[in-house]
Amino acid sequence: MRSRRRLAVVHSYDDLVLALRQRVDELETTFESVDELAGLPLRYSGKLLGPARARSLGRISLGPLMGALGIEIHVVEAPGFARIRRRLEPRRWHSPVVAARRTDEWRRRRGALVQPEPNAVVPQAGQQP
Repeated sequence: MRSRRRLAVVHSYDDLVLALRQRVDELETTFESVDELAGLPLRYSGKLLGPARARSLGRISLGPLMGALGIEIHVVEAPGFARIRRRLEPRRWHSPVVAARRTDEWRRRRGALVQPEPNAVVPQAGQQP
């Protein structure tokens, strides 16, 4: 198996755009070719990665663009983070699952989340409850 190369270290949105642009240059291909392979509109990569940056990377474009360039993002803890970690205020709930449950309960009480109770009898259309 071939080992993976580290192509870039990204600390900001601008770093990400620069890394993607450098990858296109490294592959010696065109933005149009990347657009076709990624399933993006013609010249869209140029708008995302070009000097003018008329568009921004988003939920829809990032995944296909990364796939076409053969890259993936790995999220790792930055060196030196231990120094600033103590400055972060702890949250009230210790689990995201608990927080999500409380949010769902709040929505349910407001009527925004309408779900039948687990043992509730739900009448079918045309039936009397």
